[in-house]
Amino acid sequence: MMSGYVSGSALPRIILNDFKKMKLIIPPLDILQRFESILIPIYEKIRLTNDKNLNLKQTRARLLTRLISDFSC
Repeated sequence: MMSGYVSGSALPRIILNDFKKMKLIIPPLDILQRFESILIPIYEKIRLTNDKNLNLKQTRARLLTRLISDFSC
């Protein structure tokens, strides 16, 4: 549907005014709420995993620094 509105060959884009011409299908509120109830736990898991990864990276950096300083003495 959107391909008819795309202009530019090197950098394809859609002009802002063309968005006004497009029809969007918006699901009913109950479906949106069910979808959100599924997504929220997934995004929370992603956030927690990212936090754990950051913590592990910081711990690794500290341990490597300690290992290198202990090994060089």
